Amino acid sequence: MVTMMLIALALATGVALGVRYTVFVLVPASCLGLAFEIAVGAAHQSGAWTSGLTVVFALTSLQVGYLIGSALLSFSLRKRVRDADRNASGITTHSLVL
Repeated sequence: MVTMMLIALALATGVALGVRYTVFVLVPASCLGLAFEIAVGAAHQSGAWTSGLTVVFALTSLQVGYLIGSALLSFSLRKRVRDADRNASGITTHSLVL
């Protein structure tokens, strides 16, 4: 249960970082995530294998979340550029109505 919550938290954190920051933010975020996962594993007295797998899955979900956030940002920016080009050429949604 705790493992799934930590993985979901890492995924959400990755999405938030992917929308806002460049890829270099993953290094300190991974270090903080590693320390956090080790602390949670020690608090729950998990075994070494369980803690290790939790760290691997959480760091992987952090990176997948970053990829999802970057993709969302890319699609959002592409739509903005397309709308700006359409408005700059004089074609608006209001001028298409007869």
